[in-house]
Amino acid sequence: MRRILVFLLVVLFLPSCLFFQDIRIGEVPQQVEDEWIENPEGIEIEVWQTGLEVPWSLLFLDDETALVSERPGRIRLIENGVLQDEPYIELDVFNAGEAGLMGLAAHPDFPHQPYIYAMITQGSTVSSTNRVVRLRHE
Repeated sequence: MRRILVFLLVVLFLPSCLFFQDIRIGEVPQQVEDEWIENPEGIEIEVWQTGLEVPWSLLFLDDETALVSERPGRIRLIENGVLQDEPYIELDVFNAGEAGLMGLAAHPDFPHQPYIYAMITQGSTVSSTNRVVRLRHE
């Protein structure tokens, strides 16, 4: 019985040892040279929206509608390129440092499943938790 067990271990682990033999790890840390191009040809930068407070995530719902999250807890609606004055929704978040309202995502079958998901931080400086909340887009 012991011989069978040893044989099985060799048969099972030998291929994995041969596979890992070809893996090579580079120097740590690897030196990568940055390249800065002041004015890249063919690229034009323009301001699309202003008046946002720490914008974090941008979600296009269709060709004319987008949502943008602001870290203090507001989701703002942009329709036909115009930022709406009133928030789409305000969420109760803990907003400090990197915490607050972060990412936005639409349901994979949006708009047939009209859900928007938002990553938020709740809590305080003593204890905080990141959560994903689901909103219904109407």
